[in-house]
Amino acid sequence: MASKSQPPVGFESDEALVEAVSSASPHHLVEMLYDGALERIAQAQRAMEQHDAAQRDELIDRAVAIVRTLNESLDREVQDEVTREVGLRYSNIILNLLEGQQFCQVELLQKAHRTLVELKASWMAVAPDSTSDQ
Repeated sequence: MASKSQPPVGFESDEALVEAVSSASPHHLVEMLYDGALERIAQAQRAMEQHDAAQRDELIDRAVAIVRTLNESLDREVQDEVTREVGLRYSNIILNLLEGQQFCQVELLQKAHRTLVELKASWMAVAPDSTSDQ
């Protein structure tokens, strides 16, 4: 289990994370979620390769929670093809993560990571003008 004094990934402290979240645009918040999930999957892969089951499980659980948050943030009222496809991809990512965890298969974590990279790239391609972002 990670130490309580360890700062969040990518931030110097819990306070720095709170500041970043409170001042971020909605688009940037989603970007931060992608980054957090990608980082935890990469860390889980390393933990799996080092046979550290406890660390692997904690990191995969965190990644799954982030992807669930992304999935829950989809506007289900829209009911278009893109929203449905993204929701299915999130569900597949979660399935890959959980099966990778259960069967200790790094390939499934890598597949989940690649899919998230693709989704993040698509998200960044529709980024609003950075001058109006803040």
